[in-house]
Amino acid sequence: FLQKLSRDQYLRFSTALHKLSVDPTGGDVKKLRGDLPGAYRLRVGKWRVLFIRKDDERCIDIITIEKRGDIY
Repeated sequence: FLQKLSRDQYLRFSTALHKLSVDPTGGDVKKLRGDLPGAYRLRVGKWRVLFIRKDDERCIDIITIEKRGDIY
């Protein structure tokens, strides 16, 4: 996914994902309701990163990255 982005988009995503790895509750992160229990979303412009936090392992599993209109 990241290889297909423009340089500006790549830098924006890499910065957002780095911040997410340091602090999974910071930034524009919201817990999702519905079909994915324990899932969160990170907003990066028009894109959404869906992920699950595994606090016991200090790990984040990224489920998908898609444009806002396509993901919900």
